[in-house]
Amino acid sequence: MFRLIFLISLTLSITHVSADEWHTFTSQNGQSFVGKVVSKDNNGATIERKNDGKVFTVSFDKLSADDVKYVKAWTQSATPAATVSFSGEANVPKDLFPHSRKEIAQKLREISNIPAPAWATEAQKKALARLNQYRFLCGVNSPLTLNADANSHAEKATAVIEENFPNISSPEIQSVLKNLLFINGGTIETLPQNVMRCFGSASRSTRHLRHYILDPTLKEIGIANAGKYCGAMRHLWGRKGKEKIWSYPGKGFFPASYFHGNAWSVHTGKDLDKEDQLEVFVYRLDELPKKKPKRRQIKGKQMEVVFTAVFSGSVIFEPIDPETNEVLNKPGIYAVFIDGAGMKTQYVVALY
Repeated sequence: MFRLIFLISLTLSITHVSADEWHTFTSQNGQSFVGKVVSKDNNGATIERKNDGKVFTVSFDKLSADDVKYVKAWTQSATPAATVSFSGEANVPKDLFPHSRKEIAQKLREISNIPAPAWATEAQKKALARLNQYRFLCGVNSPLTLNADANSHAEKATAVIEENFPNISSPEIQSVLKNLLFINGGTIETLPQNVMRCFGSASRSTRHLRHYILDPTLKEIGIANAGKYCGAMRHLWGRKGKEKIWSYPGKGFFPASYFHGNAWSVHTGKDLDKEDQLEVFVYRLDELPKKKPKRRQIKGKQMEVVFTAVFSGSVIFEPIDPETNEVLNKPGIYAVFIDGAGMKTQYVVALY
């Protein structure tokens, strides 16, 4: 079970719980952390921790009585309705909005019902479906499948990490860990969103887990965990796909519940030039555009991009609202312009 880090102890009287609020959770032994409920079941809650963005599961028997009441009062429907207007959705161009929101909902259901191997656990099946939903939403059209050999390799690799971490730099151990994307903390169920978030200061300039799991040429993987470590083993690559550029959040309509963390990214199949000057501009638009926006003529509010980086074929950037200093992860219509590092592209994201 995840070890709670001591911050502060707080007792709350719960009457109404906002689905998007931060809360101080306290364990029965007095250790605490600040987090936000992502989901819950009869046994506990899945929580996003504020200080590093990790998502993990905590059982009710590890939380204080007040926190158990808090979680049970939490509901997804408590999220305030978005004030963003998507009027004119039926008339938006396909080159800006590849799928309607109705088509997205239908496709996500289809992906969740794709059969997995009989040997896969329910957790592995759900994780695979979630990863494939992310790939679809990001503009990657080739779904992943589970491979038995890769799964066995992932089990062995995560067990090696559990036994030896942090001393895993030896050639023998590295040979076992080759092609493993691993997460410290969480469960198989939370692995997909942790991979997409790719938290931690060491990963800020690469978001490498996301980079690799969205690779259109990746075809087969294995998923396993040992102790507090979870891993996805990249196993088989196929032929180069038709995708030229894909992104997170993806082009067009994108469910806000599938966007995690603070980093946006754009990916391409070619290596980019880190030495070339990079400019990233993000604007919040007032309405859905009927044609490709021009930056010099755009009608909207410019967001502040506080961080940019180039990693292999990816451009990573962190846009915020300069007035509220909030991450752009809530419903809204955004135009993105990227110029530099060997990439010149623009697209629109409508988070809903």
